[in-house]
Amino acid sequence: MQALWRTLWHSRWRLALLAWVVGVATASLWHAWHTPGQPLYVKLDNTLDRVAPLVVFEHGNDFTQERITLTQLQPGERRVVALNHRPGMGYTITVDWGGGRQNSVCVGKFTDSWVNHVLLTPEGIVSRD
Repeated sequence: MQALWRTLWHSRWRLALLAWVVGVATASLWHAWHTPGQPLYVKLDNTLDRVAPLVVFEHGNDFTQERITLTQLQPGERRVVALNHRPGMGYTITVDWGGGRQNSVCVGKFTDSWVNHVLLTPEGIVSRD
């Protein structure tokens, strides 16, 4: 009788452990299937000695059009922007300096990196990728 009880007790723990493992695996798969794709990160550095008052990121694909606006990018400041976009498809960065002056460039077309580095320099907008 004692051996039967010990066998049942150990099998309950095994059953509980098995149920826990199956639950964790199911939750992991569910999360993976329902999580959107990886974002494209852009690290934007203002290397200028003046504030960039307005920086606009724009991109699109077959189904979406996205516009992200940054304001008051301080001298020496770095901001990281997450785009709902794949590497190599390109995106436009426009800096509006006020008074009708703008710099605009398309970057990110020739890289497969999920993290892009962009600099605001006296020469303009420069991609390091």
